[in-house]
Amino acid sequence: MEKANDRVLVIGGTGKTGRELVRLLAEADVPVRAASRHPVKPAGGTAETVEFDWARPETHAAALEDVGSLYLVPPALVADASGQVVPFLRRAVDGGVRRIVQLSAMGVDAAPEEVGLRKIERAVMGSGAGWTILRPNWFMQNFSESFFLPAILERGELVAPTGDAAVSFIDSRDIAAVAVAALVEEGHDEAGYALTGGQALTFGEAAEAIGRAAGREVRHVDVASEAMRRVMVEWGMPGDYADMMMGLFGGISAGWSEPVDDSVGRVLGRPPISFAEYARDNADAWRPAATRSA
Repeated sequence: MEKANDRVLVIGGTGKTGRELVRLLAEADVPVRAASRHPVKPAGGTAETVEFDWARPETHAAALEDVGSLYLVPPALVADASGQVVPFLRRAVDGGVRRIVQLSAMGVDAAPEEVGLRKIERAVMGSGAGWTILRPNWFMQNFSESFFLPAILERGELVAPTGDAAVSFIDSRDIAAVAVAALVEEGHDEAGYALTGGQALTFGEAAEAIGRAAGREVRHVDVASEAMRRVMVEWGMPGDYADMMMGLFGGISAGWSEPVDDSVGRVLGRPPISFAEYARDNADAWRPAATRSA
């Protein structure tokens, strides 16, 4: 029988990691509530849905009702969201949340204290709840769902100012699987996991893998930083967030995103999903609509 305060609240329940996390928890019969600005009931699932908007605190109380564990994803495309997230954390813990799993980013543990995500990490660690922080590298899904996609789909170009630098890209499905473990298993208290794939690829190699899966030519186009910034702003990214992203691209060029970590294997007991498998599973995203699978 379901007990009070045993639900998991998934912030960003329709996002790249959140939707997969909701599915996995529901399949494991863990009571789960998917929170998003535009809630969509998972097909055939048992998850609850609730409206949640970071900019509208009046939506927060219903989301937190009878919640014992929280998957915390800060607001998307906000350079420093600590002003919204930190008060919400206090409200969550005061209301009975006992465990927090936060989605952060690779390297944030070494960032200056004034960086937004680092401020959020510090708030989570000092919240009084049990905590685990996930610090993933660049998502593979950015190629099939985000600002890289339009140029790939329209011109067969993977546009990125990265030269021959490599990245140990991570599949968001692996992030979600690690989040499940941190939420429902013992042994993850006060842990920070750097989450990467099993190998580092250049953007040229990623483009080739995407092309093979989609059955078309895709090539990496190495552009100047300002041209990349324009691509992101045209896609809909706020200017200050685009500036922050350009810093992350600079980190790729400096080799900061190349290391491979074994956290996924240690937590899940299996290798990370490979880039080739990700590309095969998402091949239709890069094909013209008329040639996609039925």
